[in-house]
Amino acid sequence: MGPEGKRAHQAQRERNVLGVAGQLMLKKKYHAKGITKADPTAKASENLIQQNFIAAAPNQKWLGDITEIPTADGKLYLSAVLDCYDGARMESFFATLKKECMTK
Repeated sequence: MGPEGKRAHQAQRERNVLGVAGQLMLKKKYHAKGITKADPTAKASENLIQQNFIAAAPNQKWLGDITEIPTADGKLYLSAVLDCYDGARMESFFATLKKECMTK
């Protein structure tokens, strides 16, 4: 292989390495497919916690969250309520939404 062939081979190898590295290092931005649509006319709720997730005693501050889990049969919703004092789970809820019940 002559010098021109070696340069072409090296350039192709660099493109392959950069392509693989780019695919491994560059991740697509995640866009949530949530069920909640914000109402632009609604009044915002007061931020009572002020991002202070520490409580001095049990049952002073509880936090909740809901997660949507897609399944073959439809969607599964998991909701948990935690006590900020010790992170204890106060309650968990599960609910399902079957595909045949969903409308567009």
